[in-house]
Amino acid sequence: MAATRSQCTNTLRRRALPRRRLALLLTLAACSSEGAGDGALDVLVEAEDVIIHGLQPGDGIEDIRDGWAVDFDQYIAVLGGVQLHLSTDETVEAEAPEIYAIDLTKIPAAGASQWTLEGLAEGRYEFLYGLHGAGEAAQHESVDDADFAELQANDWTYLIAGAIEQVGGVSCPPASLASPPAGAVSAGMNRAGDTCYANPAISFRLGATAETSFGPCEIDGVPGVSVSAGTVVTVAVTIHGDHIFFNGFPE
Repeated sequence: MAATRSQCTNTLRRRALPRRRLALLLTLAACSSEGAGDGALDVLVEAEDVIIHGLQPGDGIEDIRDGWAVDFDQYIAVLGGVQLHLSTDETVEAEAPEIYAIDLTKIPAAGASQWTLEGLAEGRYEFLYGLHGAGEAAQHESVDDADFAELQANDWTYLIAGAIEQVGGVSCPPASLASPPAGAVSAGMNRAGDTCYANPAISFRLGATAETSFGPCEIDGVPGVSVSAGTVVTVAVTIHGDHIFFNGFPE
């Protein structure tokens, strides 16, 4: 399947580090074997609040308009292949090619550090990364063996599980795809002519192959990431959980 290219709809942002951690990173950089003019980049993976806290019904920009609430029990994404290109000279580049299947519901709220690129010349770099098929991925500690095996067998990019709930909610399965349970009572029909049944809580589990290239990325509207000599800069790649409900998913 051909990869989709997106202009970093999943966001990249620079992290403000606690003073103590920043001091430690600066010391490590100064004591490294790299030249004094080199810097480093630490790349974290973060889960957007939607993945952790779900989506609520309402009229807000991140609300579900038709009254359903969404909660995620599992949100595995396969991502990696970080690439850097010096903005002033694209022949100067670096990469962290590792790809991981990560359950974003199980990583720390502050993010999980996954890639470190060292020995970087000072300057501003274009930042690119991708979502990949699991066939080329490594298993992150947040993902169990059975789920990882299923991801790899299907070469999925995502494995997502959760539930949607609404008081008075109904389900209208097409007869060609599903049969209602015995004793189910009709609650009318939808516009497509499918019979609807009372169903206030619907569990879902889906896998999808949606390889996507992101980049060049921006941080707060500024292209790329700036690396300074003798320091470690930390940026976070944030995956957005509500995008599976967009018409343009995975962009």
